[in-house]
Amino acid sequence: LQSQNLGTNWTTEFSTVTINSTTSPTGSSDGNTITETTSASNHDIYQTFNRPANTWTYSCYLKNGTRQYSTLTFSDTSGSNYVVANFDFDQQPNQVH
Repeated sequence: LQSQNLGTNWTTEFSTVTINSTTSPTGSSDGNTITETTSASNHDIYQTFNRPANTWTYSCYLKNGTRQYSTLTFSDTSGSNYVVANFDFDQQPNQVH
């Protein structure tokens, strides 16, 4: 699983990733920017990997750029077991919906 560098082992659908294009939570200029294309479809980046059978944890940092909303979805390979978190960057403080 590659998490910090979205240019490695991630697949994009109707979006592009620009590496080292914004400030990360550490204050370094190694954050990545995801930009949607003009397509009227879902704009995704994803990575397929084998998760361990025991308890697992995901974390990420998102910040407002050019869009108000973002959605994170974690799913198994069948797509039938998943969890979704929706973010509205105009809410203060940012809230998960």
